Amino acid sequence: MNDWKDGKNWSDRFLPEIRQILSVNLFAHMLLVEPPEAREDQMHNTDLIVLRFGDARISCRVRNDEYRERYGNEFTIRSKTKNGGDSELSKVVKGWGDYTFYGFGDDDTGRLTQWFIGDLGVFRLWFNRALYKCDKCKMPGTAQSNGVGDSDFVAFKKTDMPEDFFIAEYTGKEGM
Repeated sequence: MNDWKDGKNWSDRFLPEIRQILSVNLFAHMLLVEPPEAREDQMHNTDLIVLRFGDARISCRVRNDEYRERYGNEFTIRSKTKNGGDSELSKVVKGWGDYTFYGFGDDDTGRLTQWFIGDLGVFRLWFNRALYKCDKCKMPGTAQSNGVGDSDFVAFKKTDMPEDFFIAEYTGKEGM
C-alpha cells in the first residue's frame, strides 16, 4: 500500500464512521455555544446560541490498526512528498485546514479503534511558537521516513500538544 491512491482508497472505507463521529463531536462543539453575555438569558430567553459559519476544512488520516500499540500516543503529518509538491505540513502552516481527524482502523472489522479530532488553529499557534522560541531552529516533532523513501513525516507526541488542541478523543478503552 505504498501508492497514494491505494492508501486513500483504504482509508476512505472509514469515511462513513468518521462523518458520524464528526457530526456528534465537532459540529456540536462548533455550533452550540453559550451566549457571550450572562444577561442574554434574562433579556432574550437564550441559554445557547447556534453559530452559523462558512466552510470548515477537515483533514482525515487513518492508519492501519497494526501500528496503534506502537504509535497510538502520537500522530504524523506528511512533511515531504516524492513529487516535490506542497506537503500536508506546509499546507497546515500556510493556514489551510481548520480541523484534523486522526485515527487507526481495523481491517478485519472495518471500524476505527482509536481516534481524535484536533483544532489545526491551535496546532499552528503551538508549532509557530515552538519555531520562534527555538535556539537552534529544530522543527518541533520527530522527522521520519515512511520506509519506502517516497514520503517523509513529522511525528508529534500527543502529550506535547496544548490541551485545547483536542476537541474529542476515543482511545479504544471506553465505550464510544
